[in-house]
Amino acid sequence: MKTPSALFCFPQPSFPAFLIFSGILLFLPSLSLPVSGQDSSLDGIFDEVADFEISQDVEITERNSSSDADSGETALTSDDLDSFFDDAEDVPAETVTAGDSEGEKDGSASVASGGLDALIPQNSPLSFSGHLEAEVGLGYIWSERENSISGYFDFENDLNFSARTSKYLSVSGSIKTEFPNFSFSLSELYFDYLLLNKVYISGGKRLFRWGYIRLFDDDDEYDDTSGRFQPNILYDSDEGISARVIFPLGFVTFTGIGLYAGSNETPSKDEMSYAASIEMKLGKASLNIFGRSFPAAYSSASSAGKPPVLGIEAKRSFFGFDIYAQGQSWINSFSRLGDLDDTGFDTIVFTGGIMRVWDTLKPNVLLNFEYQSAYRPDGDSYKQKLAFLGAVSKIGKGEHVTIGVEWNHDITERCGDVTPGVIISGLLPHARWKNAVEIYYGKDENGNLISRPQVKLGTTIYLVMDY
Repeated sequence: MKTPSALFCFPQPSFPAFLIFSGILLFLPSLSLPVSGQDSSLDGIFDEVADFEISQDVEITERNSSSDADSGETALTSDDLDSFFDDAEDVPAETVTAGDSEGEKDGSASVASGGLDALIPQNSPLSFSGHLEAEVGLGYIWSERENSISGYFDFENDLNFSARTSKYLSVSGSIKTEFPNFSFSLSELYFDYLLLNKVYISGGKRLFRWGYIRLFDDDDEYDDTSGRFQPNILYDSDEGISARVIFPLGFVTFTGIGLYAGSNETPSKDEMSYAASIEMKLGKASLNIFGRSFPAAYSSASSAGKPPVLGIEAKRSFFGFDIYAQGQSWINSFSRLGDLDDTGFDTIVFTGGIMRVWDTLKPNVLLNFEYQSAYRPDGDSYKQKLAFLGAVSKIGKGEHVTIGVEWNHDITERCGDVTPGVIISGLLPHARWKNAVEIYYGKDENGNLISRPQVKLGTTIYLVMDY
């Protein structure tokens, strides 16, 4: 009988075949264009599927789009995909409009009406909101090196605030609190300014997300310390301060960003990092060309000393299927590339995927598959990975059940993990009951070689509240 790792053994492609395959998948979608918690057995288990619980009313849009620049949001954040499956309305939502009732015509608001904004005077430019997640449960690990039962507790709260006196200028921020690994930080604080009703300017501390890639953009699952296999080239943008300019012109949007993670009042150009993109849209098709340089003069940032990167990505919808692909080239030497020497590339990364959501009927279904390959000419080495996410939600009479599976497989190392699970809501207000089995094969969760699978069992009560 074959071991799990042997079942997913793929042949290694040659370098020309790699480039041809990457090019076909990358440009095919755009042909119509005219141009956390405690270290325990439950830590991180079943995170991706478990988060498909907020609201299915989020439209699938591309990141780095100009349509949301005025609001100060970057389109399709990491939480957007987590919102396609709301497996129940556990507690009926209340519509809160401060000052609308007969008893509030003087502008005061009743706390009982719900929401932090109810505490703010009606004519105030301030706005507050928050998101709370808390989880407690038990877990069991069975492996060659360990057989243990442990408890688990995790708490995370985001307090968001904004102030807008007109459509031209706003200030937004977020305060994050986490424990038991206690941390309290100002995770974001930035302004957005609309110039001449056309140009969008933003500055401050914030995390930007660029790219159409979904599964391989999961920082928890793919936390490569070099950052070279992260599809979002702005993965470190929250380490310091940044300035962004967005200029939409017809179906083309130009974006430029400058980032600084040092401590000098007047940084030199060698301490700065720059990124730019040109995104073109027509109907359901998108094409984006982007690039970024990295700082070399200081070592406080995780991106210091890295080679520049250039990339292109495309996305197109066909019959409800979202097809997307991205190619990145990390460049060691432009002169060697000019001499047609492929060692001028440090790394060439291709990532492509397909996603489909069936949400017009009950139950809802989501399928998402991605493939990633990375080639390093200097060492003539390949790394290939697969990722899959499937979920079915709103199951049953009360629509309280979600089932799903995550699968992450390293083709090169012949290892990976698969996690089936079920979430049940409606048992208690604001609570979801999560149950999952995470199975590692080839290597355990710490990267050690194993001859038999490592199994993690977990059951938790998961509390979530937006306020």
